[in-house]
Amino acid sequence: MTGIVGIADKCGIDLDIWSSMIQEVTYDPKYRLDKFQHDNFALGRTYLGIINQEIQPIFNKNKTLCLMMIGEIFNTNSENNVEYCMDLYEKEGIERLYSLNGAFTLAILNLEKGQLTIINDRYGLRPLYYRIVGLVTNCYLHQK
Repeated sequence: MTGIVGIADKCGIDLDIWSSMIQEVTYDPKYRLDKFQHDNFALGRTYLGIINQEIQPIFNKNKTLCLMMIGEIFNTNSENNVEYCMDLYEKEGIERLYSLNGAFTLAILNLEKGQLTIINDRYGLRPLYYRIVGLVTNCYLHQK
């Protein structure tokens, strides 16, 4: 099943658990996989390569934010949903992302603050699998 998997662990990432999580959602050989690990966070994205085909995560210009996305945003003039969401987040903040219309899950990692923010559409149409271990206090899950 396509989706985003992730781990936040203040003691470091258990690569065996992360690999197991990824294997559970990439059982079909036609799925593509993007992975990213930084300090106490690990993200993975499985997708079919139909929507948001670019390799992820994408980074902002000064490499302080990275964003991983599954799904799509409706009614935008942008050709690239991922870059559109990154621009909105940087310019207008998290509140602006709440008004997006679509079927999506976003994971935004602030590399400077060590903060992970996860946002999904109001119906939770795109799968998200996560594990938070220990006393990680910089993880936020937002549902509309």
